[in-house]
Amino acid sequence: MINGSIFPLFAIFFGEILEVFGLPAEEVFGEIHLWAGLFILLGVVSGLSQFSKQFCFSVSGENLTSRLRSRSFKAMLRQDIGWFDDERNSSGALTTRLSSDAGQVQGATGSRLGTIVETLTGLVLVLVVAFIYSWVLTLVILGIVPLMMLAGLLQLKAVAGHATNSTKALESAGKVAVDSIENIRTVATLGIEESFFNQYKGLVRKPYKQALLNSFAYGMTYGFSQSILFFMYAVVFRFGAYQVTRSPDHIAFAAYEDVFRVFTALVFGALTLGQAGAFAPNYAKAKVSANRIFSLLDLKPAIDSYSKDGDELDHVTGEIDASDVIFHYPTRPEVKVLQGLTVSVK
Repeated sequence: MINGSIFPLFAIFFGEILEVFGLPAEEVFGEIHLWAGLFILLGVVSGLSQFSKQFCFSVSGENLTSRLRSRSFKAMLRQDIGWFDDERNSSGALTTRLSSDAGQVQGATGSRLGTIVETLTGLVLVLVVAFIYSWVLTLVILGIVPLMMLAGLLQLKAVAGHATNSTKALESAGKVAVDSIENIRTVATLGIEESFFNQYKGLVRKPYKQALLNSFAYGMTYGFSQSILFFMYAVVFRFGAYQVTRSPDHIAFAAYEDVFRVFTALVFGALTLGQAGAFAPNYAKAKVSANRIFSLLDLKPAIDSYSKDGDELDHVTGEIDASDVIFHYPTRPEVKVLQGLTVSVK
């Protein structure tokens, strides 16, 4: 939050510097030292707050990633054997998911979460500063904000859809890679290396083509969101010229240094918002990965090996009798693994 207040303070100091430059020459150096010293102080505070933000949020993000990996692996071991019989839960797919999902969650946590908090704090303070010095110009500029929000929303939707599709395709590719490497002796004996290579290449090719298509939409929305900044510059300077030429008793009047205060505050606020928007791809991937992790953690098998519930036998004889057992896996009901098995173990 401290770092989020840097740019609003910079806008105020910058306006004061412009006002000092308008003083007679003999008075400039008498006033400039104070504001130059405040800029130095602002730099020191910014450096310390950035260090604290990066360090603290990075440590918390790594701790979260470590816990998610551990809990995801524990949840996988908790499932029934039939769950692993599903091709979507093969060893390759689960390995890929375990290594990538927890890491991608950092797209919405860690240092990026600190940047989001900084951005929101900065935007609130920027609006306060802008309304104080020229509420008329601020309202004019805020008319462009819905266009910026629309561009950001379109950008996020385009990237989120791509993240979901590419994750599924890369999981299948990871399954092929892991299965072929784990059974490399069999693969080499049968001489089917080329077949597995072509299968892997085909699975990787699909998200590549999808990425090419999505890159156009992502580029258009990102370019539109960045061009809005220059539209805002044009509006600020044109309407600012109108304000400084009005009489002091006019409702729209504003001194030129106040126009630059509002301009600096809102421009840096928009730039900060743009930087936060650059995290949209990471946030979209993090959202998809987090949903998958939570679905896995919430999945409870019919027979929970981690549960302490149930009856505990006081006396165990070590005799097990099974009579006429019929069994099939849930994913293959047409294939009976056990067909009337009767066995006695002592």
